[in-house]
Amino acid sequence: MTDAGSPALREAARVALAAEAREQRLRQARRTTTERRQQAVEAALDELRACATTRELVDRAPRSLRSACGARHVALSRVRDGVRTPWLGDLADDAEVVVVAPVRVDAAVVGLLEAQFDEGDVDDGTIEVVARLAGAVGRAFAGLAERARLRAQERTVARLREALAPPGTTTDGAADELPTAEPGDRGVPGATSATAAGADPFATLTPRQRQTLDLMALGLSNGEIADRLLVGVPTVKSHVGAVLRAAGALNRAEAVKRYVETRPTSD
Repeated sequence: MTDAGSPALREAARVALAAEAREQRLRQARRTTTERRQQAVEAALDELRACATTRELVDRAPRSLRSACGARHVALSRVRDGVRTPWLGDLADDAEVVVVAPVRVDAAVVGLLEAQFDEGDVDDGTIEVVARLAGAVGRAFAGLAERARLRAQERTVARLREALAPPGTTTDGAADELPTAEPGDRGVPGATSATAAGADPFATLTPRQRQTLDLMALGLSNGEIADRLLVGVPTVKSHVGAVLRAAGALNRAEAVKRYVETRPTSD
């Protein structure tokens, strides 16, 4: 039997301890790399979320993405009808490894995030990071599109408020509210609805109010309707208000929708 204090056993123990120490250093290095990568990704995500406009996002995205994933080069391309078109950034001609991840908006692939690395710099974590960043880009673009849609709605609401305001009043100020249906109108709790009974809700409109409704259905503004009917804009506003009350609608679009629904269809 070999003596526990023999040189051979002592050497074997030393080698085992050294190997364990190396493994611990490698694990620590991997943890450190993962933590730094995570910090870089979070910083990039925060920067993308902070973008207030598409132009700002376009300016920031390549630099933020390159820093986050540690790539040599990063490029974004558009995808339309299955065709890829280069958009932002460039890849070097001597690309060794390129990781590609789809950029999705509402589940549709609208672009590609392409990250170029030196050989040996790509692992499963790198691929996961690129995919996560591509998802963040898609969400950022979707968020900006939603903001633009809401701003457009706000402008439409502001125009409607102005159109429906009584003559001589102003719609400035945060306390203003959208016009609401009056008691007895369709949609108000406890109200009686002519439409529910199968009658034409617009039957009580005067000929001028009916003409106004027809022009509203064509998408004309109050000024354009006034020009067509040879009346003033305040008169048109009054007619529009009567149309909304007859329809029990909160806005022009809802009134026109109900008008279209009640119009007889030709066979």
